[in-house]
Amino acid sequence: MKICLAALFAVSLAPFVAAQEADMSPAPELQQLAPMIGDWEGEGVLASGGGQSGSWRARSSARWVLGGHFIREDTSIDQDGMPVPLEITNVMGWDRNNQRFVSIEVSNMGQLRVKTLHIEGGSRIVSAGTFELMGQLITERSAWELSDSETNLAIHQAHGSGDFFEAVRGSMKRVDRRDRPVELSNQPLLGMVVAPAAKEIKKIAGICGEYRMTGWMVPAPGAPKMELSGSERVRAICGGSVLEFFSEGEPMAAMGDFTFEGLGWIGWDPAARCYKMAFANNVGEMSMQECRYVDGKMIFSYAGVYQGQPVCNRGVVTLTDDGGFETFAQHTMTGDLPPFESFGATYERLK
Repeated sequence: MKICLAALFAVSLAPFVAAQEADMSPAPELQQLAPMIGDWEGEGVLASGGGQSGSWRARSSARWVLGGHFIREDTSIDQDGMPVPLEITNVMGWDRNNQRFVSIEVSNMGQLRVKTLHIEGGSRIVSAGTFELMGQLITERSAWELSDSETNLAIHQAHGSGDFFEAVRGSMKRVDRRDRPVELSNQPLLGMVVAPAAKEIKKIAGICGEYRMTGWMVPAPGAPKMELSGSERVRAICGGSVLEFFSEGEPMAAMGDFTFEGLGWIGWDPAARCYKMAFANNVGEMSMQECRYVDGKMIFSYAGVYQGQPVCNRGVVTLTDDGGFETFAQHTMTGDLPPFESFGATYERLK
C-alpha cells in the first residue's frame, strides 16, 4: 500500500470493519454518469475576455475503475498555437460518505483540484470553483450536457475582478476505438506555468518508487489491532508537478478477503501554501488531505464528518536518507472520544 493507502485504510475501513455486512457495492447514483463511459472525439472554440482566440480538438476515454465505484476519464486536447496538448485526468464518482458527486482533476498545468459535481435534469453536470494560475485568481463554472452519443460543453470564467466570459465551448461525439483508450504523455503544457509546482514537488520527489507496506490499524478506541499489508507505487507526472499513487492491499481474512485498492495524487496548492493529497478507493470514498513538509517529515491532516461524526486525523510520515517512505503513524479523534493511535506502518523500498 502507500502513504495514501495507509491514510485511506485509517480513514476508510474503520466503519467497514464494524459493519462488514453493509452493502459496499457501487452506489446506484453512479448510473447518472454511465453515459460518459467510452471513447470520444470533439472540437470547439477558445476565447479570452476580448473574444475568440482559437480552436481546440480533443480525444478522451472514460472507464470504470476501483471496482466500479469511480470513472476515470483521460483527455488530450490540442489547442491552436500550443506545441503540447493539454492533458487532463478526471476521476468522478459518488462520495459515499458525504452523499454527493465529486471529481478529482489533475492536469499537465500542474494543477490538482477536487470539485463537487451537480446533476441537473439527469443529464447536465455542473461544477464551479476558484483557483490560482500564475498568481491570478480565476473563477470558473463548467456545464456538460450528456447524451449516449454526444456531449456539449461550456466553460465560463472570470479573471480577477473582470467580468465573466465564455472561455470554452464545443462538443464531443462517441467513437469506436476498439478498446484503445487515450494514453497521456504527461508532458508539461507550459514550463513557466508548471515550474512553481514542480519546484515544490521536487522536495518530496524521493518518495517515488515501489514499496511493500506492513502495518496495523485500530478501527475504534479499545478495539484490537488488525494486521495489514500491501504494495504501493508512486510516480511523478505532468512534468514533475504532480505525484500519482497506485495502492493495492493484500486480502484481509477478517473482512472476508476484501482487497483494498486506491488511486491518489499529491499536488502543490499555491493559495494554501501546502501540498494537497486527493484520493479515491474501492470502498466508494473520495477525500482531500493537506500535507506539509516539516523537519524532513511529511505531516498529513484531515478534518471533516465521517459516518455522521466529526473526525480529525493527523498522520506523520518519516523518510529515509534517500527521501523514500520509512514509517507512517496516525492519530485520530472521533466525536467526543479522546485521541488514539489508529494506524502504524513500515515501508520496504523495492525499486
